[in-house]
Amino acid sequence: MLFINNIKFAENKEKLSGELDVAILQRLQEFLEASGTVQYALTGFVNKDKLPVLNLKIYGKISTLCQSCFECMDIDVSLVIEVVVVNSEEDADALMFGSDDAVDYAVVKDDKYDILSLIEDELITSFPLVIRHTTCQEVEYKDEISNPFNVLKNNFNKE
Repeated sequence: MLFINNIKFAENKEKLSGELDVAILQRLQEFLEASGTVQYALTGFVNKDKLPVLNLKIYGKISTLCQSCFECMDIDVSLVIEVVVVNSEEDADALMFGSDDAVDYAVVKDDKYDILSLIEDELITSFPLVIRHTTCQEVEYKDEISNPFNVLKNNFNKE
């Protein structure tokens, strides 16, 4: 686990970077069974509205199985998000939904804000529901349910 005081991190313009083996991300593994490493860079700053912000960049390559052909495939990861740190859930809601220039992501200030969970959340939400090669055809399943009365219907129509 990697924890920061998110509001102090932003206000003090701190920086944090590193490399992360995705095998340790349990929720990602439940969703994807992935391997590989990603690099991350977290930078804190105060924006023009005087709000503390965390800028997170995640990049790397993750290997997983194509869900169509079950062959190994690599997924390039390149994500950039900005997280505004606010004092309360109400402030977060107002900031995200309250105006035309709403922010995409806001979190409540926290002395022990989990950076690994943030990285994991962003990785999970960046992947499509069905991961497959661009060259793999979409598999269609058609369950044809036969009606047992069709035999009788056909017999009656002959008479």
